[in-house]
Order: sequence, then structure tokens, then C-alpha cells
Amino acid sequence: MNGGHTLMLAPAILSGKETVKESIDHEFLGKFLSETIFNEVNPTLGLDENELKDFAEEVFDRFRNPFIKHYQASIALYFVSKFKVRILPSLLKYVEINQNYRLI
Repeated sequence: MNGGHTLMLAPAILSGKETVKESIDHEFLGKFLSETIFNEVNPTLGLDENELKDFAEEVFDRFRNPFIKHYQASIALYFVSKFKVRILPSLLKYVEINQNYRLI
């Protein structure tokens, strides 16, 4: 869940979305997050595909919860350290698996 928050942060802020729900409900941002999680992140985790799918869907349901007001500004706090812990390991694993991309 936290990785999803961190992943959506920059495009959400650039799109003027203040909350996670606004971001996930946005046509482009919601699709971006979903495709990235299912097609790029989940395959790097080495876990059961059905369990990963179920967990991701539960996370998206939580993101869409109208009673949770999770602001992008809160997620932005300590972004660099969050990125290093939540996103970078999956990104590096993706590169390792696909060997098509090089990190600079």
C-alpha cells in the first residue's frame, strides 16, 4: 500500500489531485497505478500470483474509500527516504528480471 502511495505521488501532485481517492479515481492516474502494480511490481515480488492480485485489489479498494482522506501532501513528507525503501527495491528487481533497461 505504501509503495502505491509513493508511486502515485508525483503524477498526482502534477495533476492537481489532493487526495489518494481523487488520484485513484482519475482516469489516467488510476490506470497508471493499476498497470504498474499488476504488470511491473507484482512480478518482482516472487509470491503467489493470486495472493498478490487479491492484496493489490484490497489496497485499491482502500484507496477508493470515500471515508479516508489521505492527502498527497502527507505522503510527500520524507519522500526520498520512502522512495528508497518502497519503490527502489522493486525497480531494481524489475531491471534485473527484464535486463532490457539500465539505471544510470
